[in-house]
Amino acid sequence: MSRYMSRKFLIGGLITASVMIAGTVLLAMSVTKIKPGYAGVIYGMDGGIKNKTLSQGWHLILPTEHITSYPVSTETVFLSKDNKEGGKDDESFDINTKSGKPVNVDVSYSYHMDVNKLPDIFTKFRGQSAETIENNFIRRSLKSSINNVTSSYEVMDVYGASRPEIQGKVMDEFTKDMEQYGISVESFTFLAIRPDNNSMQAIQDKVDAEQKLQTAKVLQEQAKVDAETKRINAQGESDSALIKAQGEAKANDAVKQSLTPELVEYTKWSKWDGKLPTTMTGSGSLIQIPATGTTENTNK
Repeated sequence: MSRYMSRKFLIGGLITASVMIAGTVLLAMSVTKIKPGYAGVIYGMDGGIKNKTLSQGWHLILPTEHITSYPVSTETVFLSKDNKEGGKDDESFDINTKSGKPVNVDVSYSYHMDVNKLPDIFTKFRGQSAETIENNFIRRSLKSSINNVTSSYEVMDVYGASRPEIQGKVMDEFTKDMEQYGISVESFTFLAIRPDNNSMQAIQDKVDAEQKLQTAKVLQEQAKVDAETKRINAQGESDSALIKAQGEAKANDAVKQSLTPELVEYTKWSKWDGKLPTTMTGSGSLIQIPATGTTENTNK
């Protein structure tokens, strides 16, 4: 009897343990976590999907259900020659220009997926992961948008002054192309633009020529300023001399107007020392002494 009970308890224990293990496995299979910034689409083993999406956090699902997560907050992607930007290898690519010369570029863009359209995205891309969609479909669409725009511009325009304009047009086309799939583009930027060596040399020659032209214009303007300064200084000196001459002329006129015959005679005799000249002229002219002095002497 005891042996029978022992076997019964052993079998019961094994069954209980099996159930617990199976329950643990099923629970582990039924628990899933959606990482921050993502939302999940639920689909069954037969490929059917639920319209309900799961937000970030832990969730319980049926063991027969699976989850594919998509980014619903901003994702920034770098496609560059240097893997320091976050890429695995050289992810830069060539774009077309009007003259047919290729230009190698590094770009970055930011996007997110519309949470309300995740079931449609899942169906459209046949359950592909966000990374697969990003590395294939979105990248091809971006290259196409860039080429559609840059094929109307010369290399020098792409590299130089038209860069902001081109960047804006690419952003517009890329955004319109993606939004029909429930993908919202937030930004697009050229990180680097690398023309071929010949084009780069031509661009540098043009820059050097423009710098020389600007330098020549600056020198011309400086020469004009110097000439104008000299003219102003000369005009000032001329005006100063004229004012001085006019002042002297006015002073002379004032002196002339103040002179009378009596004042002239007085000035002349006030400077005489009273000595008669020792030499007489041949004409026998005598020095005329003012009448006032003669009258006084006579009266004495």
